[in-house]
Amino acid sequence: MKVLVWLLIFACYGCSYSHGVSSAPQTLSNETTSGANNTLSNLGPSRVLTSVGSYLAIGGTADDTAAVQSVIATIPSGGGILNFQPGVTYSIGAAGINITGFTNLVVNFNGANFVALADTTQVLPGSSFRVAIAIVNCTNCKAYGGTFNGEKFSGGFIGLSNCTDCEIYRTTSSNVGRLGLGAAQYASVNGKRTQWHDNIAENAGAGGAVRGFWLGNVPTGQMETDLIVGPNNKAINNTASGFVITAVGAQVRGNYALNNAGSGFVSSTGTTGQSKNLVFVGNTIIGNSFHGYQTDVTNAIPVLGATIAGNKFQGNQNDCLLLNYAVNFTVSANECLYNDKIANHAPAIQVLHSQQILITGNKILLDGTDSSAGISTVAQDNTGSDITIADNNIYSSNANATPLAIIASGPSSRINRVEVKGNTISGGKGIIVRADTAGGVLGQVSIIANTVTNSTSAAYQVLNATAGQITGLKFVGNSGCPRSFDAKTALVADSGNDWNALSQPVSRK
Repeated sequence: MKVLVWLLIFACYGCSYSHGVSSAPQTLSNETTSGANNTLSNLGPSRVLTSVGSYLAIGGTADDTAAVQSVIATIPSGGGILNFQPGVTYSIGAAGINITGFTNLVVNFNGANFVALADTTQVLPGSSFRVAIAIVNCTNCKAYGGTFNGEKFSGGFIGLSNCTDCEIYRTTSSNVGRLGLGAAQYASVNGKRTQWHDNIAENAGAGGAVRGFWLGNVPTGQMETDLIVGPNNKAINNTASGFVITAVGAQVRGNYALNNAGSGFVSSTGTTGQSKNLVFVGNTIIGNSFHGYQTDVTNAIPVLGATIAGNKFQGNQNDCLLLNYAVNFTVSANECLYNDKIANHAPAIQVLHSQQILITGNKILLDGTDSSAGISTVAQDNTGSDITIADNNIYSSNANATPLAIIASGPSSRINRVEVKGNTISGGKGIIVRADTAGGVLGQVSIIANTVTNSTSAAYQVLNATAGQITGLKFVGNSGCPRSFDAKTALVADSGNDWNALSQPVSRK
């Protein structure tokens, strides 16, 4: 049965909108050519009103795309309000809906439902993303208040390309599939100050790896600039990562990544696009099948500059945070609770090929039975420098876990200038400093004013595969016994530690 609906366009010049709602509207009656009544808001004498009469949106298996597109074509480029009918279902065909070249346009989906009829052929300009609704070359535009069911067809709900100061909020997308086409429920590329908040990407359909939000991308011309993500976006039960953030400047605050088949959050970078100046604060990352947060790099191009603070990571299957090719990162005041759920020997915080890293004030709880770690540099042929691990609280109910592991593993490992200071550790195997393969190097490692209690082995351990691998090693003012340093250990400082009162200091060189 056909449903009679109207789209109303309120075109406005020289005025501003707050979330697409006018204050204190009056009501006018306007009779369309079909005899139906539209309701228009009286926006005042300075505003131009445009009324589009009725058309038939059939829903179901009929394609409403052309009818909706014909309404969009009547909107002046200076913008206005495009109002969809509440509760109506609009069916979107392969061509998709395109909104291009507007300023100050507010798209109020108004609680309408959108349903995909086929794999979309609409490619978001400047990218490979395919989306049902594309917003392109727009400035100060907004879209909000709708839901999308992808019906397991390929192609996300909303994508933005080359937009400035645009905002997407209070929308929901689900059941999006990927058959060699769309890879995310929401996407944006080459935008400036794009804002996403209060959106939900959930329950991606069958047909491949679908991200929740893929905002910015590595290929030339696809990076986002000064991206704003949050608060209250939710990526739930997607078939790949929840959020992919590829940007020069991003504020990612107060979002949720829950039970996704990839990582909760990913920062990507490569030779044609380098993510930098990122802030992740107050997000909740629980139950994801890979890592909680990770840098995802190609060609060894690092992510430059990030603050990861006040987030909650719990029950992710691998690392809480994987910092791989990260430079100038601060990781502070996060909760890392019972990750490594598949017993993959995954550390809570793993630092690989990274420089200028500060890890401070985090709470880490370890359980399970495998030889995982709290904070670790363990990897074959790892390189890194200028790493500070300070004032963290690490508790392990796992006797096999190592709360803090500074290890050069592999003959090409080079890790220099590491300071471990003021950490409080209970349970597990305490603090281990080790070069476990001939050729690997640890240089200028300082272990200062840490407290280790309830250790299941020596509270402090040093192991060398060959003499001289670990240089510039200091132990000063540490609490907890016993310590176990092998015969190849040489210290440049050994004072004020609990064991100094009990035994002779280790020889210095």
